[in-house]
Amino acid sequence: MVEDVRYLGSNDGGSSNIKYRLSWTEDGVTKEVEGRDTVSAFYSSRLQKGCEIDIKYLDDNNIMFVFDK
Repeated sequence: MVEDVRYLGSNDGGSSNIKYRLSWTEDGVTKEVEGRDTVSAFYSSRLQKGCEIDIKYLDDNNIMFVFDK
């Protein structure tokens, strides 16, 4: 679940620089992670507060957004 997302700017290629906070439930416990990333402008509309997205969570410093759907 996207708890918060802030657009920090964009680059010359049209990608958006964002700061985000995500949450998910794992084994009955809600976990959160915050970070910054650059995402394609094509996918930035999927990163709105309250939206559910798939992520590949590696650790607190490495998160990959999955936009298969």
